[in-house]
Amino acid sequence: MLPIECAHVRTGTGGGTGLKPSDRWTISLCHLHHAEQHRIGEAAFQARHGIDLLALAELFAARSPHWRRLEEHCSKATHLSRRLDRADTR
Repeated sequence: MLPIECAHVRTGTGGGTGLKPSDRWTISLCHLHHAEQHRIGEAAFQARHGIDLLALAELFAARSPHWRRLEEHCSKATHLSRRLDRADTR
């Protein structure tokens, strides 16, 4: 049995190269598929396996018993990020 890893979905979540998105945007992948996701990129990974990573991450988060706390945390983090962005432009 392969261990399961927490894979972050970057496309459409505010993440990108070198920028990890919130843990809200995660899916479970085995080590081999997680490495493949990084090696070939999310678009190619989705096409190869016929899955929508963002939709899966949203589904997993919505079914979490901690959904409300997660939403509050993400909202606070987004608010703080916007405040920091505004401060950087001054």
